[in-house]
Amino acid sequence: MKLLLPLLILPLLSFATTDVGFKNGSVMKAVPVSGKVTVYCPQSPISAKEISTTYNCQNILLEPSAYDYFVGPAGLVADHFTLHVTREDGSTRAKTDKYDGIQTRSTSMMNLWISTLFQRPLLKKGRNKISYTLVQDKTAVGQGEFEVLVQEEPARECPVSQYVSKDPVDCNSAYSVCERYFLQYNNCTLN
Repeated sequence: MKLLLPLLILPLLSFATTDVGFKNGSVMKAVPVSGKVTVYCPQSPISAKEISTTYNCQNILLEPSAYDYFVGPAGLVADHFTLHVTREDGSTRAKTDKYDGIQTRSTSMMNLWISTLFQRPLLKKGRNKISYTLVQDKTAVGQGEFEVLVQEEPARECPVSQYVSKDPVDCNSAYSVCERYFLQYNNCTLN
């Protein structure tokens, strides 16, 4: 019986040392990016001449990615998981999604950073303490915790640029123009 006890404990110890967290790791960077872009738009039904607008584009990016997979411990069969996040500022957020027990990860990438009318980010700057629960057929089969640090990095600025657009809407809405601008300069890493 004494020989059997260490054999039963050994798998539990190896389970406890398994890396759990996000696929891209536990340290991420919040990088402010900014720049100025002028867009020239064609005539519109309202205006008989070409118009132009200059936008001061700004964003805070999460690197390496604003979306990532949650990776769970090996050896557990589960079909769903829940993450409960307590951020450094005391705010909380929870997310439940489907889990692929074969690949030991979420079935889809999760929004870690993007904030829009329809999306809320999971993480914020600073330390994010995350507890997870893995569920199979409505029964919890595994639980644990991990931490993600989001460090604020120095700001980057893109070169001043300009575009000629075929869409008059681009002179009324900065969203698509700024998105294209940051993409062109690889989030202000290219000059």
